[in-house]
Amino acid sequence: CWPGGLAESCTIVTNFAARGGGIGCRDGGTFLNSIIYFNTATTLGQNWWEHATDDIDSSYCAVTPDPIGVGNTVADPMFVNRGALDFHLEKLSPCVDSGSNQTWMSVATDLDGDLRVTLSTVDMGAFEYPWPEIASVPAFAETDPVTHGGDSADDPAIWLHPGNASLSLIIGTDKTAGGG
Repeated sequence: CWPGGLAESCTIVTNFAARGGGIGCRDGGTFLNSIIYFNTATTLGQNWWEHATDDIDSSYCAVTPDPIGVGNTVADPMFVNRGALDFHLEKLSPCVDSGSNQTWMSVATDLDGDLRVTLSTVDMGAFEYPWPEIASVPAFAETDPVTHGGDSADDPAIWLHPGNASLSLIIGTDKTAGGG
């Protein structure tokens, strides 16, 4: 970020410097889809510091203090294990599916080699949350509609076979006719 550089899809954490513990900029700079958090500095800018103009363009970042931009959060990014230097995101992290998709991301991978966009929106930082594959279970039968009204046919149970999705079951009940 010197002068006016770009930090995009980066995870910049647990660094130390005299100024700008995470990142130092001069004559502006841009942060996009990045996590800049848990850094320390002896004098100025724990996580970031801009030397000359204070002109930082920050969007879709987890960064504190917030340099004021679209989609930023100051919330803890919720890493799997920061103490062990595992900077993958927890499932409930505010950084999951909170970035801004860029055209280059459609064929890009993260630092683990996983697709950069797993669901519909990129995650902030260098790692995409590893969503499990969703099994597709085709319907092969349909039950007859219940003739009773109200709360008669609800509360289905879904059982996913651990090894073969085609053996999974959806079980429903007709409570008023003695089926549940």
